[in-house]
Amino acid sequence: MKIAEGVHLLELRGQMGDRLTILNLTLLTGPEGPTLIDTGYPGQLEALIEALRQEGVRPEELRRIVLTHQDIDHIGNLKALKEMSGAQVLAHRIEAPYIEGKEPLVKMTPSRLAGMPEAMRKQIEGFLASLRELRVDELLEDSDRLPGGVLVLHTPGHTPGHISLFLEAQKVLVAGDELNVVEGVLQGPRPEVTLDMEAAHASLNKLAQLDVDQVIAYHGGLYGPRAKARIAELASWRG
Repeated sequence: MKIAEGVHLLELRGQMGDRLTILNLTLLTGPEGPTLIDTGYPGQLEALIEALRQEGVRPEELRRIVLTHQDIDHIGNLKALKEMSGAQVLAHRIEAPYIEGKEPLVKMTPSRLAGMPEAMRKQIEGFLASLRELRVDELLEDSDRLPGGVLVLHTPGHTPGHISLFLEAQKVLVAGDELNVVEGVLQGPRPEVTLDMEAAHASLNKLAQLDVDQVIAYHGGLYGPRAKARIAELASWRG
């Protein structure tokens, strides 16, 4: 779904364990070539390819894959897409060792793996082993700028190297998991999946300084227009 010039929301539906989930990826199109932000959960590759094609992009045409962070539902199809397209992989420098399998994913603990059904656990273990074949081509830092007028914002909290991306011309914020949309309402970080709530709140304050009209939250989808006021409200509330 096109939401602004050169900005498309890709909605992926699928199972994560025993529950149905909807993930909201972002595709950027322009003269610099297609850029995909995040890649969905393992097993969603066919759905992702179809979502890309509905927006007029073949997977082999991807030029860049930007990862907001290391969580498995964001990097699940990275290896396959990289092999299909040769796209450059970009992530914050803090997240890179986890994405490349040099460090264990911070939330994929042994106890979490042990609590999974056997079939799911084996699938995830195989996926984790495959990360050692990946490389991040470009290490990102706060305030970096990507082709097409994309501002990189280091927004730690959910994970240490989490980033959000601000499309300045379109006033669209790709928030990753820093923000969520629940029943049509923009919400802040979820404590149960956020490693550092103090850092996440500081990240909210950073986002409140931006002139944001629309937000794409990975969980919950599109919020806007006039999202800036709601982000400021969330940043001012301490609970």
